[in-house]
Amino acid sequence: MGCSSTALGEAPRDDQACSGRGDCLNGTCLCEIRYSGDECSAFNLPYHAGVSSIFYFVALVSLIQLLICIVAEYQRLKQPSFLRACRLTTQKLLYFFVFVAALLRGAYFTTPEILQPVWASSLMSAYYPLLMTCASLVVCLWAEIFHLRDIRWEKSQFLSKSFLGFMAFNLLPYSLLAAEVLFSQLITDRNTYSHIFNGCYAALLLIVVVFFLIYGVEVFFKVRGGFVYDYGNLSSTQNVNASQLHQSRFGLLSQAIMLIVIVGFLTSETLGDFWKKKVPVYSRNWHDIVFRLVEVGVALWFPCCLWNSMAPEQLWILNPKKLLSRQIEPVASSSQGTAKATEEGQAALLKKDCWICYDPDKTEPLIQPCKCTGDVSSVHHECLRRWLVESCSKSDDVLLKCKVCDAPYEVKRTSKLDWEKGFTVQHWAKTVILVTLMCITGASAWVIIQLYVDPIVRVLTAGFAVIIGYVCVKLLGENTFTAYQRAKVSSINIVTSELDVTEKLNTICQDVTCN
Repeated sequence: MGCSSTALGEAPRDDQACSGRGDCLNGTCLCEIRYSGDECSAFNLPYHAGVSSIFYFVALVSLIQLLICIVAEYQRLKQPSFLRACRLTTQKLLYFFVFVAALLRGAYFTTPEILQPVWASSLMSAYYPLLMTCASLVVCLWAEIFHLRDIRWEKSQFLSKSFLGFMAFNLLPYSLLAAEVLFSQLITDRNTYSHIFNGCYAALLLIVVVFFLIYGVEVFFKVRGGFVYDYGNLSSTQNVNASQLHQSRFGLLSQAIMLIVIVGFLTSETLGDFWKKKVPVYSRNWHDIVFRLVEVGVALWFPCCLWNSMAPEQLWILNPKKLLSRQIEPVASSSQGTAKATEEGQAALLKKDCWICYDPDKTEPLIQPCKCTGDVSSVHHECLRRWLVESCSKSDDVLLKCKVCDAPYEVKRTSKLDWEKGFTVQHWAKTVILVTLMCITGASAWVIIQLYVDPIVRVLTAGFAVIIGYVCVKLLGENTFTAYQRAKVSSINIVTSELDVTEKLNTICQDVTCN
């Protein structure tokens, strides 16, 4: 039994033709790739079996890698213990979440006729929170590698400083998933709420992609960024492992592109009611095939990049120091030697500390840039400059003076600004978010204006778009100006004489002796 068309070669646009799953052409249903039959009422089992087998393969590979990782860690222990071998590490957690994500997606395509529609929709969406967990875990790992330079990443370990941020962010997608499961049991119109949740997943995944690119570029494209202490010792490229460098850059860009494609596909699914019935069925089939291939690619990326389960320190994704052919040790700055006091009690009493860092072991000489005396008279040059950079505002002339004694700092300005310290990761993150918001606002306004002919709706939409655009441009300008101020303050040198601690101590000792 076929379908009926209104005219030869013209497909009806109502939802009744071909069960709403295909186009009617000359009395024959051309079904979407997921369905088959004369009326497109049955599922295309070969398609579902092929896709599910691929996801099951990814799940099997991840499970094998997880077991190998546990066994390898068990064998490395001096006192073997299964519980210690199963301790939580970033590598094991990535294996586990990829295994669960691929297993759930494979289960969805295995049982299209068994699962009820409400559970099928929830099982379909469970893939995206797990995917965001894996990507955000990598982002947090790279962030710690970039910011916490004292941590040695040659050994497998889990997050430290960024753990709370990782948990707080992942609370959002799993809360959305729980809400979607709840709505699927209470609301019969599944299309409406599924589109809303797909849009939310797309927005969260876009945030992950932005930070994935920010820290990935800082660590793997700016080779000196997150793991080299002495910038001057890496003047040539002979210290960089070219093979590891190319692997890291290719892996970073490939995953970022696939994640961006998934964001685009989720957005298209959110707006599916507006375009799916307006394009031919073969275009929708290509859309579905490419979507599935990219989903497989994103899941398969993690086992491929984490291929060495027995030696995680050899993986560029977990240990970016592999990009260096040899280890570069931190170089301590030179300092002037100070004379010791004759008595230990007097030395402890008269010792000067930096009023910013209070680090007595720091070898950088102290300076006295203002008229302050006592505990706030001494400071390290780099500490003071960093403090000025962090507290800089629009009026740097007021900033460059002591807030205690109100004495202006004598500074030496240079014509070359320190753009690296001005345009930080936080600055680029704000810039990307604001530009993305402006693009989304403009695109959304254009879509609404094209869909609705009511002049009131169009005027309100354009007005809101202009207001949001104005706010974004204003914030973008302030953010850029602040970055410029940071770069400007970072390039100054505070001109002052170093504290002669030895002379002062000797003078005090002589006074005490005379008394």
